[in-house]
Amino acid sequence: GIYAAMDRGVARIAEGSAGYMCASFKHCMAKPVRRWDRPLSPGPCRRKPELGIGPDELLAGVIERARTAGADRIAIQPLAAFGEIRDNIFPGFRTDAMFGAFDHVVTIARHMPSLATAAPELVAKNRGTVEWMTTGQLMTGSMDIARFLDDHGCEAMQVWPQVKAAQVAARLAGWETPAQGRLFLQSVICRTPLPDQVTALPIQLAGLATDDLFGTVRERLPHCDLLGVARIEDSPIAETLRRLAPGARSLVVVGQGMPKRVVELAGRQEADCAMSFQYVSYQAMRETFWAAEEIASWLAAQGHEAMPLADLAPDSVSRPAPYISQLPDLRAQAPFAAAAGMGSIGRHGFLLTPEFGPRQRFAFVLTSAELPTTAFQGELPRCPEGCRLCADACPVQALVGEGKVLDRQDTRCEWARSLGMVAAEGAGLSGWRVPDGPVPDALTPEERQAALEQKDPIQRRCYGRPNHGDTTVERCLQACPL
Repeated sequence: GIYAAMDRGVARIAEGSAGYMCASFKHCMAKPVRRWDRPLSPGPCRRKPELGIGPDELLAGVIERARTAGADRIAIQPLAAFGEIRDNIFPGFRTDAMFGAFDHVVTIARHMPSLATAAPELVAKNRGTVEWMTTGQLMTGSMDIARFLDDHGCEAMQVWPQVKAAQVAARLAGWETPAQGRLFLQSVICRTPLPDQVTALPIQLAGLATDDLFGTVRERLPHCDLLGVARIEDSPIAETLRRLAPGARSLVVVGQGMPKRVVELAGRQEADCAMSFQYVSYQAMRETFWAAEEIASWLAAQGHEAMPLADLAPDSVSRPAPYISQLPDLRAQAPFAAAAGMGSIGRHGFLLTPEFGPRQRFAFVLTSAELPTTAFQGELPRCPEGCRLCADACPVQALVGEGKVLDRQDTRCEWARSLGMVAAEGAGLSGWRVPDGPVPDALTPEERQAALEQKDPIQRRCYGRPNHGDTTVERCLQACPL
């Protein structure tokens, strides 16, 4: 029935419903906080508490939430100056009522630094991931600010991007588009006694000297489990990074471990769809990247060029993930982390660390700064003699050979890990219909697209590409005894 309706052109979201999609949720409200205002809304409105704090405390709470979200600037401006956004608002929206009910726009922003000499391959490979993760952090901050204002008796709502209120705010604030990097923005429209102002906010690592990288940095970024630095000129990865970023002198690697039991149990129990593994993977990726952003901004503030990255291997194949765009190929990133003294390379090609074995995600900072390097302390982790558990666990037999690091048939790995075409890799755990066909040893772009057309009808029609519903699990990583 759903497919037939879609074939008749019935849209998944009713026309004109934009902004009002959670009707059932809006009717579910406890009686003590429920009030009715029928001309305003067919559903109940929530009673607001009295404003229990003064403007100074209110401003301090907003700034605290902006800083937590990684913002390095904030603007509080009168909504009356934003008349040009009226044309960007959905037809039928109560625009005049909004301009009458609210009086301010709060905008938070962050400048993302970049290397002036970065090669286009790195920029292109990381563009989507950088945008998703930076915007996602600021979006969380804007929601926190709206909730904070709402909880203290103010009216507030996050602004959807199409309105372009944040871009107007940046122009009014005099925030210039940086020559290198990019300015990311999010806005909240509100009624509040906050004073108008445009203010720079200190980043989390403000005031630290370069020598503090391995001391205070770890204290201020508690979600950073692993930290290493390689001097590019002396490193086995020198040739690769000199080509990709000629101006870079040092590579900073940030890592976060994934919980052992989540990795062990992913898709191994009847009730486990491996979504926990997927969420842990992308959250670890987000938090390491946010730490890399902080380090890059800290270096940029000291006059160095710096650029945070999620993926240093332009030719590698990532896998789609929610809220961050892509999860980079762990095997492709491992040599960079090993060069920073964080561990050794296992037979599966992943980095092995004493703290987490193969269970970690990485982010990176390329910088022109000359930083003190790290070397591995103690005995390097090594695979057990003759161990092939990773190769045996691969449902498409992508790991082959007998070397210290097994060869990988990349197309077979892509078929299972990235395209989600193999049920045993986790693609069938959410109930999607997974095509049952031969595993190829080579693929053209046309063959990749043809493969995606074989996927479950809902996935194909509603998503158009592999997505987090595939819940793919790196079975080689899961099987590793370390």
